[in-house]
Amino acid sequence: MAACSSGLGCGYCRGVRRILLASSIALALAPPPAPAIAQEPCPRCIEPSTARADSKLRVDHPTTRAVWNPPPRLLSEGDGRFHVTDSPSVVVYDGITQPGFVCRAPEVEPGRYLVALFGGSEGDGRYTWDFVQLEAGLPDEAADDGLPGWAVAIAIAAGLLIAAAAALMLRSRRQPSA
Repeated sequence: MAACSSGLGCGYCRGVRRILLASSIALALAPPPAPAIAQEPCPRCIEPSTARADSKLRVDHPTTRAVWNPPPRLLSEGDGRFHVTDSPSVVVYDGITQPGFVCRAPEVEPGRYLVALFGGSEGDGRYTWDFVQLEAGLPDEAADDGLPGWAVAIAIAAGLLIAAAAALMLRSRRQPSA
């Protein structure tokens, strides 16, 4: 019989193998997780309801996880019919319960998508949902996404004028007066 490579004796190795075998059998026989319980739809929880890919969306519902186009296995029976088959499911928020937060619409094809909002006061066992109609095109500009292009151009022009004025002043000081 071969020597035990663990150095702890063959009895130890047999015990570990038994535990691993029992755990594997228990996991194989365990039922799959049940789908979450649906609450009422929340028709104005996500604004705007029509957006473009990468646009900011405001969610006004206590949420721990928001899933764009969730797979049918996560939803109660019947709600899976809203899953867009050729489009991915995307977790757009996953964190502490927030009564309101901002997320971005994922880069997916235009269409009508269900967004499941899990959590709130019941934890992740329940969800509500809203729909977002995604349109083709570039994302809408948000007010806090920086300065518009014309403001940047004016700032650059003003900087160039100030630099030119400073250069003229320095040049006039260096030239001897007549």
